Amino acid sequence: MFGFVKPLVPELKVKDNDFYRSVYCGLCRSMEKHTGGISAFTLSYDMTFFALCRMALSDADISLQSIRCKAHPMRKRTVCCDNAELEYTARVSGALVYYNCKDNVRDEKGAKRMLAKAFLPYARRIDRKAALPEISAKTEKYISELSALEDEKCPYPDMVADKFGYLLSELLSFGYEGAKSEIAKEIGYHTGRWVYLADAVCDYKKDVKENKYNPFIYAFDSADKAKKYLSSDISDILTLELCSLDRAIALIDKPKHEELMRCIMNIIHGGMENALILMMRKEAEK
Repeated sequence: MFGFVKPLVPELKVKDNDFYRSVYCGLCRSMEKHTGGISAFTLSYDMTFFALCRMALSDADISLQSIRCKAHPMRKRTVCCDNAELEYTARVSGALVYYNCKDNVRDEKGAKRMLAKAFLPYARRIDRKAALPEISAKTEKYISELSALEDEKCPYPDMVADKFGYLLSELLSFGYEGAKSEIAKEIGYHTGRWVYLADAVCDYKKDVKENKYNPFIYAFDSADKAKKYLSSDISDILTLELCSLDRAIALIDKPKHEELMRCIMNIIHGGMENALILMMRKEAEK
């Protein structure tokens, strides 16, 4: 995921913000424990949302502790203790980091490609420590299919976004059965589609300038039509994805820790909606 899936902190209650930070810090420690110290540098808000959803779906037992960490040695911080869902998220993050790094080596140019190439051996080591061969295989499958569509200059944004949606659907639902699995698949699918399309909207101007693939470049026969669509119509598509995501979240049985749902709903209705508003405003000003 690409940095859009984060909370709107001013709209969070203090206790909910503290809880969110504890999960964020807990995921960092889980990554360090299960996939190595270097992997902790790849910690993201996006994967914190992934962990929140897994913990809400599984109704995980959550315990917090106050500790000092390497990043903040002077003051104790409240941290979510490691659990099965944090561990799984940490390992999934390791697989995603590796295949994203490989993708950047293939697609990027100049300094970005050099950085990705330099980090690739470390990313490969992280993936090995993640030790989730089935998840790695699923990730490689969908990333390869996504790359193939991009190489073909696919002019259908929905088709390309689907690949990322199906990837997150598979990763979020892994290990679940029945209704829980179906709910997780819906959450992952609509989150993935929203993120891919939102990223394409934000990168459109840069991708045109750098001659890189963007589905909206090839979806229209003129730059004016593309610009008009990105400044207005795409908002409806992204809003529909958020509505579908909201409906899927609403199907989760009320977890013991209500902070989980409050944080998740803030991310959807606060962080992601705010990102959409800022995105559309930016496009309208271009």
